[in-house]
Amino acid sequence: MSTNTAIALQEGDSIEALLGLLRDIHNGILAAGRMLFRMHHQDPEIVVKLRERSGHPEWFINGLLRVGEGSMHPTLLLGTAPAYGALKRLPYAVQERVLKEGSVELVIDAASGDHIRVPLVDLKGPQILQAISPTGPRSLDDQRAMLKREQATARRGAIKSEGFPYLVKKDKLVVNEPCELSRRQLLKLLEEME
Repeated sequence: MSTNTAIALQEGDSIEALLGLLRDIHNGILAAGRMLFRMHHQDPEIVVKLRERSGHPEWFINGLLRVGEGSMHPTLLLGTAPAYGALKRLPYAVQERVLKEGSVELVIDAASGDHIRVPLVDLKGPQILQAISPTGPRSLDDQRAMLKREQATARRGAIKSEGFPYLVKKDKLVVNEPCELSRRQLLKLLEEME
């Protein structure tokens, strides 16, 4: 289909009609999930049978079963946003709350605590891990602490990559990688630590 071709609206095309169809899809997924759950109680092999007859992938049928048992929100079944994978592992009530909000707070600077609200569909890789824990959205304080730990780990990695096999911190010796010290070097280190 050419992008230059005008497409005429049909009678009844509107945002309200579109939202109605989307609600119907949501309700249909919920009803199908509940039916599958009841059928699965009677015949555990129904998942295999349904997959063979419908051609739907296993992840879809298993997700539909989770919707039916009430452990996964119907929106997550067809959602493709990377954050939805993390949400699927949360309790249903938390899924529902987070989906209703549609976004999460994300700390962007650990030192100052600055944060922004990011839509779920825009979260990517490390942001997902930062914003969503195995029990639900992380608090801003938890996110700050997490970022600070990551920064400290990165600094240790930078020290390690600069070729220092050890580091003296006040009265402690931190060994970054295996190394050999002569007696003279060890005595010098002990003097530095005093």
